[in-house]
Amino acid sequence: MTNCKYLATFELKCPYNKSNCLGDFVVQKRSNNDPNATYMWFIGCSRWWKKEAGKGKHFFQRLKEDIDPILLGKLFNRESINLANEADSCSVVLSTKSYSTKCGFLHQYTNGGMEKGKIIKKGCNVSASNLSKGIHIHPPPPPGRILQEVTYKLKVMIETAHEDLIDISPRKLISSNLIKATFGTDYLLQVHASLNDIDKLRRLISKVQKEHNPYGQGILGLTYDIWKGKKEYKDYVQQAGVFTDGQIIVICMSEKQAKAWVSLDYFEIDLTFKRVQGDINEFEVNCYNECYKIALTYARVFTNITNSTSYERMFSLLFNWIYQLTGSNPKIFHIDNTGWKCILGDLDRAQAKGLGLALNRLYPNLTWEEHLTHIFKSCRIHYNRNIKNNKYPNNVKQLMYEYPNANTIERVEEIIQELKNSQEIGYYFILFFGEDTWYASPDNTNVVESCHANENQDGKSLSLEVAILRAKKYNERNFVTCQTQDQYVKRGQSSNKVESFTIQKGNKSRKVTKIHVIDDLEKEKQMISLKEKKLELEEKELKLEKKKLELEKERLELLKSKQELGFTE
Repeated sequence: MTNCKYLATFELKCPYNKSNCLGDFVVQKRSNNDPNATYMWFIGCSRWWKKEAGKGKHFFQRLKEDIDPILLGKLFNRESINLANEADSCSVVLSTKSYSTKCGFLHQYTNGGMEKGKIIKKGCNVSASNLSKGIHIHPPPPPGRILQEVTYKLKVMIETAHEDLIDISPRKLISSNLIKATFGTDYLLQVHASLNDIDKLRRLISKVQKEHNPYGQGILGLTYDIWKGKKEYKDYVQQAGVFTDGQIIVICMSEKQAKAWVSLDYFEIDLTFKRVQGDINEFEVNCYNECYKIALTYARVFTNITNSTSYERMFSLLFNWIYQLTGSNPKIFHIDNTGWKCILGDLDRAQAKGLGLALNRLYPNLTWEEHLTHIFKSCRIHYNRNIKNNKYPNNVKQLMYEYPNANTIERVEEIIQELKNSQEIGYYFILFFGEDTWYASPDNTNVVESCHANENQDGKSLSLEVAILRAKKYNERNFVTCQTQDQYVKRGQSSNKVESFTIQKGNKSRKVTKIHVIDDLEKEKQMISLKEKKLELEEKELKLEKKKLELEKERLELLKSKQELGFTE
């Protein structure tokens, strides 16, 4: 480790005076004037005492415990070191095409200094003429040209090695089982000696990728593949392009996703930053399906700009594609009394404003702020986190924490007025949600966050085309799961029973709405129970009729007896 540290430091320079310092590296120790303190060894500059304003600091680096400071100091001072255990010769052999001038190992020279060994180029006694004369004094060089048959097999193997050809790499290819299946050997260098150079394999992979993706793997390559009619993107990538302000938008949504989306009561929206390399991010629409017990993705958009204007454009395009795929515009509950009741998102102001502007364009009878007050609900976790991270006074933070849990409208108005008086809050909304919608919808965006985590398992920092293809397979896999459940599980129209009750906690009470989902089996049981009760009632009615007839018969007989005895009424 000491030799490695010396080699690593040997290439460095003292940063003082823009690396123009004339000092050398030295190993010294220091203490904090405490006689019981342990000395600390460090690497410093021999001209540390020379300091001028504006020229920075001299080199300083602490040594770790696994480095011998005495040996390192001798190496820096070029002192003679006993190398009895070291070999006198070096066995490094490099190709004549190599540009390296050092071997990479420490060697001691006659002056006592320790440096990397110098590579000595040796000639050959064989003269290069029409007829070679002499005897070679070096081993034959390895073959540098790959056989044509091997090249062809390698190209076929690369094309079939990975479902996403544009994501293949030499390491993935070498670690696959295709080498054994194609060539019958475990390692490529056993096929041909020239394949010992991994750069040759890297160039071959790049060549194959260039043939299949001549315009790369970004937005230009995606547009070219869509124009060529690549089947992988058909019926999924609805729109891909670049707008005049430089915004890239790729709309990904199938007809099945669009029809399922418009049937939701609520859903969650969020932006993820890890899946696509570069400046393109991924926007998703997700919701947890209670019937299938799975989180589904209903639409995704790849974009590089995330201001309010770009979000307005994004949502407007999504609404337009819903119309084209389903034949009707999305329904909003506070406008149409049916359709979407709640949209959950984090506290991204640009995202919320863009959504409101898109809704205003769809339904212009309300302003974008009014639309948000009826449909947008922020994540409670993001809300609390932002309060905690902001430098508000403690009394203001307490009011903000209390605001979502206020029991009465009067208390809500009091909190808003107190926040106004504090002059800490300059922008706020009063939400107009139905009680059932408020309590039936989640108060966080955990579903969309879990979808991000699941998709990241398939890879991060991907190229745009690979990210789209893997997202498509992820969506299809989830929807096929739902179809499989439909095949083996009898499902029907479920009815929701809404039950309201009050929870008392200390001096506070909160009204809670609980929704019971009644499936077909439960409904059938209820129908049987109702029929049984109906039969019981019919039996009782028959008994009552029979009793009435018997009483009437007795009354007539009694009246006849009275007449025979001469009694009159």
